[in-house]
Amino acid sequence: MINSISFITNVYKVASGNILGQLFLIISSPIITRIYSPEIFGIFAICSSIVHIISSISPLRYDIAIVISKKDTDASNLLFISFLLTILSSIFSFFVLKMLNYIGLESNSIKVLSTYPGLISVSIMISALLIILISWETRFSQFAIIGKLRAIRALGTSTVPIIYGFLFKGSVYGLFLGDIIGGLIGLLFLIVVNIKQSGLRFLNEISREQSFSLLRRYKSFPIYSTWAVIVNSLSLQLPVIILISFYPISVVGYYALANRMLQIPQGIINSSVGQVFFKTSKDLDHVHILVNKTLSRLLMIAFFPIIIISLIGSDLFQVVFGYEWYDAGLYAQSLSLWVFSAILVGPLAHLVNVYEKQKIGLLINILRMIFRLGSLLIGAFIMDNPIYTLVLFSVSGFVTNIGFLFWLLKISGSSIKINLLSFFKYGFIALAFTIPLIFIFQFFHISNIMKILISFIFLIGYYLYILSIDPGLRSLLKKTISLNN
Repeated sequence: MINSISFITNVYKVASGNILGQLFLIISSPIITRIYSPEIFGIFAICSSIVHIISSISPLRYDIAIVISKKDTDASNLLFISFLLTILSSIFSFFVLKMLNYIGLESNSIKVLSTYPGLISVSIMISALLIILISWETRFSQFAIIGKLRAIRALGTSTVPIIYGFLFKGSVYGLFLGDIIGGLIGLLFLIVVNIKQSGLRFLNEISREQSFSLLRRYKSFPIYSTWAVIVNSLSLQLPVIILISFYPISVVGYYALANRMLQIPQGIINSSVGQVFFKTSKDLDHVHILVNKTLSRLLMIAFFPIIIISLIGSDLFQVVFGYEWYDAGLYAQSLSLWVFSAILVGPLAHLVNVYEKQKIGLLINILRMIFRLGSLLIGAFIMDNPIYTLVLFSVSGFVTNIGFLFWLLKISGSSIKINLLSFFKYGFIALAFTIPLIFIFQFFHISNIMKILISFIFLIGYYLYILSIDPGLRSLLKKTISLNN
């Protein structure tokens, strides 16, 4: 359970590397935004959206089967299957992107994608291979290694664009190289670690007959789960697709930075808690207890920071990233409600695979995508304002995520009443810290820097208060830190 030392320790191992990695990104971002323009960020965001969509489905979700398969020999064959599918899909993606030049469609997105087919295809392959190897490490509970990977990859991703920008004129190639080199360094790290631990033993366990048998055994993953991931990935990338179709490419750049910064806390939580939750939940008989405790902690962590972003997002972005990025802060404020719900539902979404509910999960994800697409189109066509468009997207994302969350609670047998009590508990605590913060901002004329400083002090106070009223959490944190020192 999430109150157990083993669960918290494993989350700590992954999160520590994630936090270090995200710290690299936070420190480097103010430099990167002064080298690369919103237009360059927008071009890279279009390419990245395709990379994220295709890399997540390149193994046809057999990477998930690596974690849940009963035998290590099955996992070895599934690893081989996933590698092979990834290489084939990357090659196929390259030729499809090259063909975009000849289909005769005129749009900003088509022009961008057809300009960089090689870089996009390489990024797809590297990202997909990392996804597969992370599943392999998750199977054997190598959470410390996963944490180190996050830090190592982020270091490359954050430093290479800066070096490129100083040596050459800032262009989209600098952002591409950062993503590719960071991924390659992470990939090399995982390969070296695995060779040191077990050599290439898994190669001796691969057989054609067993591989074909496993393809059939886990056929629901490519048939249903892959489509669910496509739909979910499209839902996440819809803002980029719609914004580039209706607004200047600089608007996509503002959104890209806002989303990148908002993804930092979300990424830490989803990749650390989510990774451990998936591995732990598949081995438990009473999953509902784990779900209740996990959701309670996620509410505790996320409530007040998201409120702060919604209050001072524009001030924060203007100070940290430069005046040119003020609009990105407004976009971050607009997206805060959606991000809050995404933090809550992200780790628990693994229950779809734990209970093998891929069919229903696919239908739910399709409905979520339709609602989000509708909100973006209404905003773009009727309101013709990117901020209003993103507010509508954020609201629809929040509503659909909460609906998805209630379904996850139902299939796991978790108590909705208990989780609603947790919601109101931490909501009231966050509100108690928010009211004086709003009072200060409204009745005292203070600079943007002072707003940020005061908000940070209140944030520390919020977490200290949470610790003071939760002796169980204090005890767990102390034991976890002592075990990892």
